Amino acid sequence: MRKVGAIVKQLPDAVRVEWANSLKGWPQEKATELDKAGLPASQVLKLALEEAEKLGHKWPVRYQVK
Repeated sequence: MRKVGAIVKQLPDAVRVEWANSLKGWPQEKATELDKAGLPASQVLKLALEEAEKLGHKWPVRYQVK
């Protein structure tokens, strides 16, 4: 993004963890909502989290999806 002119700011790890913790229930909440609508949201979210981790991504807080 910087290459095309975006200003990117890095947040301290403590702020990233605090923010991630504040949202920790939201991914499951939304996935459950979409599952009830007939979409495989929980399955897709779990797969996306796992694949990102396989590629080396480190989450400040690892969201749990059922």
